[in-house]
Amino acid sequence: MKKIYSLIIVFCMFYTSLAATEFKKLYYIDKFDDKTNEWYLCSEPIFGTSPNTFGGVTEFRANLCVDEEDVFFIVKRLNGDKYSGDGTVYVKLNNGETKSFSVKNHSSQFYISDKEQEEFRALLLHENSIRVVIEIDYMDYKFKLGTIDLTNLHTILKEGQE
Repeated sequence: MKKIYSLIIVFCMFYTSLAATEFKKLYYIDKFDDKTNEWYLCSEPIFGTSPNTFGGVTEFRANLCVDEEDVFFIVKRLNGDKYSGDGTVYVKLNNGETKSFSVKNHSSQFYISDKEQEEFRALLLHENSIRVVIEIDYMDYKFKLGTIDLTNLHTILKEGQE
């Protein structure tokens, strides 16, 4: 059964890397669970696997999110557990160039560091697609998110400016 489940995840990773990544506009909520006027854009779930320190494989789900101030990745194990520890996001551009960005982990949300936010946002706005790997510094986790197509993100952001 685990082999079938892993095969389905590999297929989803392959399919996700071929299809345009969908982004949705979501609203933050207040302490009464009411929507606020503040919103963020969040990608559809990106499924993958990562080798772990025990010699096994950990299955995960990730989302790329963008709001007015931050760019962050939400990464969670499929069993719901959260990750701890800061890390690095590696991005491969269409021209083959690789860039790295420091991330701070807040409850499995990996925020691009403040000093690198502007550069990462510019990258998101000027690239059609990127390949992403997230590593946690003190653990042997490497989350390979595959190719993230940014076309839908560009469309939503352009509509928001009009």
